[in-house]
Amino acid sequence: YIQLPGDNMAHGRFSPEECSLAKVSIADGPDKDTSGYTWGYMGEDSDKLISEYVSQFSRKPSAIVMNAGMWPNEGIALNLGNIFKAAKDVLGSEGKMIWRATSKRKHDLVASTSPADDAAKDWSYRLPYLTYHAFPKLEISPSEYFDDNHFGNSRIYREWNADLIQALGTSLEARKRSHRVFIIVGAVRTLHQTEESILENMIFPICPPPDCVSHLVLHLSYADNRPSTENHDGESISADGDKRRDFFENTSWAEGYLSVHRLDGYEIGSQGEQSAMDVMEKEEPEEVAKRMKIFRISDPRRYSMWFARAWAWRHVLKLHDLFDFDFFTFGRPDLLWLIPVPTLEFFKDFSEDESTVWMHDAYFSFAPDTFAFIQNFEAANKYFSLPLLVQKGGACIGGPNFDRNLTISRLKIANIVTDDDDWCSNESEGWSEHTLLRKMKKVSLTDRYFPAAAALVREPANPLCEPLRPYYTVDWIKHNRNNIAHFACLAADKVISLGKSNEEVLETRPFILRGKEFAKSSTCLTLSSANYTLHEAPCKNVTVPQEQLFVSVSASQSSKSLLYGYSENQAVVLKDDIEKFYDDWTAVPAELYSKHTLDIVEIQQ
Repeated sequence: YIQLPGDNMAHGRFSPEECSLAKVSIADGPDKDTSGYTWGYMGEDSDKLISEYVSQFSRKPSAIVMNAGMWPNEGIALNLGNIFKAAKDVLGSEGKMIWRATSKRKHDLVASTSPADDAAKDWSYRLPYLTYHAFPKLEISPSEYFDDNHFGNSRIYREWNADLIQALGTSLEARKRSHRVFIIVGAVRTLHQTEESILENMIFPICPPPDCVSHLVLHLSYADNRPSTENHDGESISADGDKRRDFFENTSWAEGYLSVHRLDGYEIGSQGEQSAMDVMEKEEPEEVAKRMKIFRISDPRRYSMWFARAWAWRHVLKLHDLFDFDFFTFGRPDLLWLIPVPTLEFFKDFSEDESTVWMHDAYFSFAPDTFAFIQNFEAANKYFSLPLLVQKGGACIGGPNFDRNLTISRLKIANIVTDDDDWCSNESEGWSEHTLLRKMKKVSLTDRYFPAAAALVREPANPLCEPLRPYYTVDWIKHNRNNIAHFACLAADKVISLGKSNEEVLETRPFILRGKEFAKSSTCLTLSSANYTLHEAPCKNVTVPQEQLFVSVSASQSSKSLLYGYSENQAVVLKDDIEKFYDDWTAVPAELYSKHTLDIVEIQQ
């Protein structure tokens, strides 16, 4: 347990060699002036306290609990990513980190948070091994306080500690492991480029070992069918080269924690696909089978997509009987996840109810069908259901690249009669995104959206800053005005261009630079897109992420801070050491996964 006195010095009279659990000694404190103490570290240098002192104990801790108290702790907040990384290095793969939030002051209605608390909460949505432990909801009367900040009744400390001990037990006790399922369906396309990002940035944050076993259900096709403005049925393509291999075979995943289930599937557009459709239609009542046949014939390309996902879900149903999954995720194989998705805590904290389906926030007014995060089996069962999709009020006949005369002819040959309300009233009604949202509303699924740094990678594939490219902001796809996509560019720049490891992305947290003095507190630094020079502007105008500056605090850069700016879809390094820069400017967090971010998303929707 490490209680930090804010940004002040944490110090002690014992060196590790004088402790019964320690082996070696460390150097004296800063400038050799220890003032009677054997060691001392300023709050913002707590990563060194852990890496140089705690790491020397012969018995490795299974958990590290930290708290910054009520002292000013802005420095700790800025460096918290490195502090947590240092803790993880000491703890190992199975250790847990718990951040203990500040207690309630005498005259506060609820416990107030500090900058370090806010930063720790933000990190808890990105680091699966970190638990944010808020001050418990205790009944406390003013008479039970010693002063404004401390309690005079030991009962409160005792109950607070009991609550923390319970949180430690929840994190550490041997218990039944959770099982979660990740469904990847579609043509392989650029999976050879996206495979690692799916493992590290989509699966791991939701289901980290040793507390969770990931079940990866793969229904992949080496053939593809892509939209065509000239062909109602799309354009058939066959994959070759390094795309014709088994994916997710040789991974670095801990043994026993990643179970890959490969469906004995079919190629898109093959006779095997038609046979599978026949099988599913025979399993349904006659009226439902008729509805499925209508869309199978009238819109074969889009129906093939929906059917493949329902076919994979049939396999998940069998697995669910064995493993009782408590979380369900769907994703396309050509999605590149530039930074980790939120942890499970994010979805628990912000879901409106158990029927909530989380999707990409890049669309306005309708539901993207590229991925979904679902907490509840009943909700997942509705989401993947093909019979519910084809019911009246769900899918309609029509959509982009639609040949009405050809469709009428095919339905007539198949001796299928349709009603007027089976047809879309306009092209947009037939878009798969509109269809999905209508289905979800009809079966009472709650649609919610979060800013995910996930981009469809099409060949020729250039994965750098893909969400920012012009064709992602035209007409029906609206670019979200938040920091995620641009922070993803920084992540991609580090991981891809600079050859950094994926783990180093987790050390980074973006900040906006605001004037430190009161007179300049509403002034921020922005970046000129013309010449990459810095200039001052009112903070209220710094709303478009391209104009924001981001500070990357990373141990991988010799503990120096890097100042990044974004211009014309590029991450530009402006300064390699900005310590003196902080004399006039303070770094304000540019929130990633937070209630504030979601509020912005809801306003846009």
